[in-house]
This record gives sequence, structure tokens and C-alpha cells, in this order.
Amino acid sequence: RYFVTNPQFDARQQLFINQIDLGGIGLEIGPGYSPIVPKSAGFRVETADHANAEQLREKYRGAPGVDIGRIEEVDHILDGRPLVEVFEPGRYDYVIASHVIEHLPDLAGFLESCHALLKPTGVLALAVPDKRACFDFYQPVSTAGQVIDAHLRKATRPSPGAVFDNAAYRASSEGRIAWPLGSRDPVQLDGDTTWAVHGLRQAVESDRYIDVHVWRFVPSSFRLMLADLAAAGFPAWREKAFLATSNFEFFFFLMPAFTVTGVDRLALLSASLREQLAVVR
Repeated sequence: RYFVTNPQFDARQQLFINQIDLGGIGLEIGPGYSPIVPKSAGFRVETADHANAEQLREKYRGAPGVDIGRIEEVDHILDGRPLVEVFEPGRYDYVIASHVIEHLPDLAGFLESCHALLKPTGVLALAVPDKRACFDFYQPVSTAGQVIDAHLRKATRPSPGAVFDNAAYRASSEGRIAWPLGSRDPVQLDGDTTWAVHGLRQAVESDRYIDVHVWRFVPSSFRLMLADLAAAGFPAWREKAFLATSNFEFFFFLMPAFTVTGVDRLALLSASLREQLAVVR
């Protein structure tokens, strides 16, 4: 059993540890070179990633600030199938996905699978980049309708349009692709349509998987997206805890809900607009 005073974990890991019963069985999606709950620390956790450990070490070898020694053996290689077809439903006390959901072609399918994989008392722990404090700054927030569209067309890779937008509207601040939310430094537009058209052609003409941010959120827009998905018949969630953006990310800890609870959609829409307007330079 691990407690919040364990000195081997950094402050960010503690945020997860404080909210999850780590005495149970966990699943971490996409731990890469920075696992939240390392198997080497004794956690009963399975891992799933897009490549095996050897391939991940080769991919990140020499990358600035990356300790490839932290990369652990991967239990399951993700191959595009829904998670619920790969893992045992109802087995897990927690599922962790840190900076994963924004990349997923089928976000609704992922959330649906996690709902099925968790025990009724389980927790889905998400770290989500805040679009106000990263290279998505100039892009609009994503909606439930867009998430549903991707699910219904069984998306297995980012769309050509997502690849185009990622290149056309990419931002930075003082050379950084992510920055503290409270920063007042100017935000530059690095993207351009020449680069975007090149990416678009690659996405259309080749079979290569082009990894980009498919989805963008601020805290209130994420809440609204979850509520609207539930209203549309997708599995519902209840919020166990929320940790507001302190740097360039926010955290949601969600538990499966089995009834749909109404929300004040106008209040969430208004809050989402206020959150976005607060960072306009």
C-alpha cells in the first residue's frame, strides 16, 4: 500500500495517488517513459502502449529530458481494437490515462471501454492538457457531436482535417509548446497553411499514422462533453474529484454512473467561454 508521504513519487504522481485506491488492480494506458504507477514500485498494474518497451526505448533514446530507464515492460500492445475487447470487463479498480485522450481517434469508444473495464467503485484518472496553455491555444474546444462523429465512423487514426488543423493553428509562447496557465507572455502562431497542406496530403495519400491532438478542452468544456455524451446514450460518469489547471493540465477522477444526471448546460457553456476569454492577450 502506498501513501501520500512516499518520498519516491513526485508531486504530480501524488495527485493521482491521493485520489485512487492503489491497493487494487490498475491499468495504465500509454505510460511511455513516465509511468504514474510504476510496476517497479510494487503496484499491481498492467500497462498498454502503442509499442513494446524496446521500441519505446529506441524511440525516445536521446530525447531531451527523457530517462529511458523509466520505461517498463509493456503488457499489452494497442492495435486499434476497443479496449473492452482486449481487457477483462469489470476487472480494474482504476484506469490511468495521462495525456492520452487528446490523441485518441475514437474518444467516445475509449470512455465506453473504460466504463466497462472498471469495477462499479473504480476510478478513471485523467490528466488532460488545457488548450489555453499549450500549442492548441488558437484552436476551438471540441464538442460531443464531433466526438460522436468520430465514433460512428469508427475512426482508427486522426482525420486529415485534424492533421491539417494541428499544423495550421499550432502555437507557442517564448519557444515553449506548453506554459503555465497564468503566464502573460505573448502566444505566437507558428502554424501556416503551407505546412498544413503538406500534412494533409500525407494523411490522405499514405497509410502512415500521424499522431496529433484530435481533441481540445478546457475544464468546463470537458464536463459539458461528458454530460452531452451521456445524454446521447453513451455511458455516464460522476465526478469523484477535479484538480484545476495549475500548470498546463487539469485532472479529472471519474467513477462509473448508472443513471444520467442533468446538468446546467448554459452554465457550463458560459463557464467554458469565461475560461477561454480569461487568457486572451
